[in-house]
Amino acid sequence: MRFLSLILALMFGLTTVSTSADAQMFWSKTTKTSKTKSKKKSSGAPEQLPQQPASDLDKELAAAGAVEEEEEEVESYEPAASAREREEEDRENPIGISGGIGFGAGYFSFNAAVYYPLSRFFGFEFSGFYRQQSGKNYSETTYGPEIDFMLRVPNSTMFTPFAGAGPGYEWWERHLNSQPLEESSALTLNGIVGLDLGISKHFSLTLANKWVMYVDDPPLAFEVPTGPREPRHSSRVMIGFKIGF
Repeated sequence: MRFLSLILALMFGLTTVSTSADAQMFWSKTTKTSKTKSKKKSSGAPEQLPQQPASDLDKELAAAGAVEEEEEEVESYEPAASAREREEEDRENPIGISGGIGFGAGYFSFNAAVYYPLSRFFGFEFSGFYRQQSGKNYSETTYGPEIDFMLRVPNSTMFTPFAGAGPGYEWWERHLNSQPLEESSALTLNGIVGLDLGISKHFSLTLANKWVMYVDDPPLAFEVPTGPREPRHSSRVMIGFKIGF
């Protein structure tokens, strides 16, 4: 009986040991497999999230950015266009220098003017003149500045009409029979109408008629020291040249 109990006890112990060993081997395999899977996941490339389709708002923002880029490109060309327009305006509205010389028996005159354009049709002309004349028993020297507001009408022909008016000032010195007759000055109002004949791009001839009115007393006439004065109104024809640049 004791012998049978001993045999049963040995058989039960071996079964328990075997079961524990099998359990330990199964846990070891499971642990290794889990570690291997975790290593494979950690060593692989990062997972990429699926791309979402572009929304309407994104499309509108992209379109607005493209429009702004096009506007910037257009604006970058505006200074060049403005420069070309200014060059064309300068060619159409040149600053002009004009002058004329008159001479004859006992007579010499010279005048010069600078025209500054304000627009294609309007501008200012700053001018000055010097005139000297003499006869059998008299002599005269007259000079003075003038400023006129001018209207010019450029066109497709070689003829450019113009007109202007403005104030001036004259100084004169007169002698009669080798004796001083008068040395004085006066404010004047002036008007001019004329025509430029274009010879080339920068050169033209000028034909004009000029009126002068003395606001103060005009010069004494060459008669007697207490004689009458020259007419308050006078006019003269002028021929000259003009250079534009």
